Amino acid sequence: MKKLFLCCILLAAALAGCKSILDVTPQSSITDENYFSTEGDFEPYVIGIYPFMRHFANNVTYGTERGEELVPALNSRFSTAWNHVVSPTSGAVNYNDWYKAIGNCNLLLAKIEPFAFASNPDLRKKILAETYSLRAYFYFLLVQNFGGVPLKLESSKSAVDVHIERASVKQVYDQIVKDMTEAEGLVQDISAIGFGGRVSKSAVRGILMRVNLYMAGYPLKETARYDEVIKWGDKLMADAQAGHALNPSFPNIFITMAQEKYDIKESIWEAEFSGNGTDIYVETGRNGWINGIRTTNTNTGRSDGYMCYTAKLYNCYEPGDARKYWCIPHFNYADLPAASGTKTLIGEITSEATKYARYPGKFRREYETLIPKMATRSPDQCSAAALYRCAADVCGSHERTERPECRCMEQDHPRAPRTCEVYGRRRH
Repeated sequence: MKKLFLCCILLAAALAGCKSILDVTPQSSITDENYFSTEGDFEPYVIGIYPFMRHFANNVTYGTERGEELVPALNSRFSTAWNHVVSPTSGAVNYNDWYKAIGNCNLLLAKIEPFAFASNPDLRKKILAETYSLRAYFYFLLVQNFGGVPLKLESSKSAVDVHIERASVKQVYDQIVKDMTEAEGLVQDISAIGFGGRVSKSAVRGILMRVNLYMAGYPLKETARYDEVIKWGDKLMADAQAGHALNPSFPNIFITMAQEKYDIKESIWEAEFSGNGTDIYVETGRNGWINGIRTTNTNTGRSDGYMCYTAKLYNCYEPGDARKYWCIPHFNYADLPAASGTKTLIGEITSEATKYARYPGKFRREYETLIPKMATRSPDQCSAAALYRCAADVCGSHERTERPECRCMEQDHPRAPRTCEVYGRRRH
């Protein structure tokens, strides 16, 4: 009996010892409680939010793609979007992803409060400006797609208290304007940043211009907002330090993106893509593959032709407008084994039905310089706020470069913002 009792004591002692050995503090786990320990932790965190820009640019199909300029072609996912069917499994939109991005913004804003950045106060301003801008832009995407949405402005403390009432469309837009206006006074000039992949003062002004344009239209119809559109457009155009100017070559706007080059004079804010799938990073996009001229020629660069233009857009172009033949190409790419960019020309289209059969021509993979070309991805940049040209249109300080997409809609203000979006954000 004594031996049994002694064995029990030894076993209990051994188990207690094991528990103390196994119960150690993890040395490599990162949580929001231990990550933000120095002022140097915040800029890497805000940089980590930018990949959401790539994700949204690759996956949003419930906005501009349902306008009157495009129709679905050969992809069922886009047909789902045009049928206005929203479901978690439709593959066209993921409502949760926006709130993941917004949650990251909210967490940073909460954690940065105690840090004074005494040695570098300008860095604190820069981080705050980028975070406010990104949060506002994500809500801007949400309100365009869903109308009023839950307006979550604080980081989540637990998984219990997460149910928030849906805010009105006006409340969401007012918060967007508030965040963007706050950011405009803090953010760096684009000339100091030197490229279009980060939020700049020009980007904030451009987005404020677009946001107010939407608020002036349906459903808010706050027509006084047109004055705000002009105000922010004038600020954008009059910024001598930024020195924005129109690219003199319309095709070169898109060739530059295909070649992974920046043009911060016109293309102000971009979702950055790079690579061809041969490296360890997954930073590729879909420009040219889903919204390009359909071809199976891998020398040119495969394009699956997810969408086609409408006859309405085709007919908007006035005689002599050379942009028409870049945007709506009058050729087909030759099949393999033809060299990259080999074309078969076609004549002017007169049949209304045939006008619906032309693929978008703005993004052309023949101009990509990264070889080999990936089949179903591309390195082409995607513009988030290429708004200098739009500012010139609205404010009239330059020779007008009116887009036929907008001219067709001028008599219907609630629709005009949506068509401007086609040119500005996704450039399809």
